[in-house]
Amino acid sequence: MRKQAMTLIELIVALMLVTVIITIVSASLVFFVNQIQANLEKSNINNQMSYALEDIRMRCVSAVALGAYFNAGETKNELIIEGERDPYIVTLNDTTDNYMYKYYRANPDPLDATKMDLVVKTCTNATDLANHTCNAGNEEILIEKKFKPGIDFNYTIDPITGIPPPELLEVVLTAQSSKVPLGGSSVVTKYGGIRFWFIDAAA
Repeated sequence: MRKQAMTLIELIVALMLVTVIITIVSASLVFFVNQIQANLEKSNINNQMSYALEDIRMRCVSAVALGAYFNAGETKNELIIEGERDPYIVTLNDTTDNYMYKYYRANPDPLDATKMDLVVKTCTNATDLANHTCNAGNEEILIEKKFKPGIDFNYTIDPITGIPPPELLEVVLTAQSSKVPLGGSSVVTKYGGIRFWFIDAAA
């Protein structure tokens, strides 16, 4: 029995089916790749936020003074502390080895002023810090500007006692991801507590 050749209509239908399958596979692959990239970016953001929070906590443990003290319920978007050069070696009676540390947002993007790095600036004294005359290279980026980081230091009031704990501050870090995973949000928020050992947050 002679085999029948495919008709033009059958060939067109077959090509359409192949096209649909390729389109579905391609779309699924693109979606899968985008989800991987989104999760990798969020993981990067979380790593940078955790590093920033740990750096703040470590420096505040050995802080001996604040650049500006807090009022009850007050929120600031920067923190200046005087602390040990080596936070693991605390010498309260010797201030010659103390540094000034400032946590704030800096270095705006020339194309988008809302994008700024979250940095910590280190100076040997308060005068250089205030006059922006610290040595070059004494500024470390904690969270990159491409993530639009934000930071707030809150001197919160205890809901039970009605007064803020004198040695505690709350830190709120925020960042934005350019890629959003399925069912997720573009905004990443991390909360943390800071405890001062040798000073109070209020004057």
